[in-house]
Amino acid sequence: MADTSPWQYSPSMPAAIAFASIYGIMAATHTYQAIHYRAWYCIPIIIGAFWETAGYAMRAVASYFPDSVPIYAGQSILIVLAPACKLISQTAA
Repeated sequence: MADTSPWQYSPSMPAAIAFASIYGIMAATHTYQAIHYRAWYCIPIIIGAFWETAGYAMRAVASYFPDSVPIYAGQSILIVLAPACKLISQTAA
């Protein structure tokens, strides 16, 4: 890894793919359930799950481009903000 890398470790491709898959399946399941049961209050949970999916997908891409600051920033923002989006749905109920 180069000295210009924003990472303090090497991002793991298998772990990122595993977590992106898990969150993608959860997002799809929640989307189906929200539409089927007309539970529109679950939309923040769905948005958060898709943000987590995108964040871990970007982390998987970052394993190929460890010096890319935009990829690092994007995945960090999505992974950190997703739980806050999910928390909104719990406090609104």
